[in-house]
Amino acid sequence: MTADFLAAQLVAYLSRREALGFHMRAATLLLPEFVACMQAQPLTGPIRAHLALEWAGQASARRGARGEAPRLSIARRVLAYLQAAAPDTAVPARGRLPTPRRSTPSLLTPMQLTARFEAARARRPRGS
Repeated sequence: MTADFLAAQLVAYLSRREALGFHMRAATLLLPEFVACMQAQPLTGPIRAHLALEWAGQASARRGARGEAPRLSIARRVLAYLQAAAPDTAVPARGRLPTPRRSTPSLLTPMQLTARFEAARARRPRGS
């Protein structure tokens, strides 16, 4: 797969998705990095899944471990698109990287809320 072919496919993918109404903000920022990473590899054939996994897991000052799964998801979409033009392109399976889970929210009862409001009211400076 040549660098020119990969760059042309990226432009076609982004323009097609935007024309379909998808918001491509994250993909527009991340996919050029992905393509540059693939172009830096000594590719003699199609893109393999392990390369996308390596790219998604690369260290970055702007994101932590929570960013790996979304990055891989974006790469998966463009690789699936590339499969139409280059059938040997490998797409990593879903679930290869764990998706971070948010903690369960703590819901307060009306009595607990009232008690907290009263405690806050009692702590404020006098005369305010």
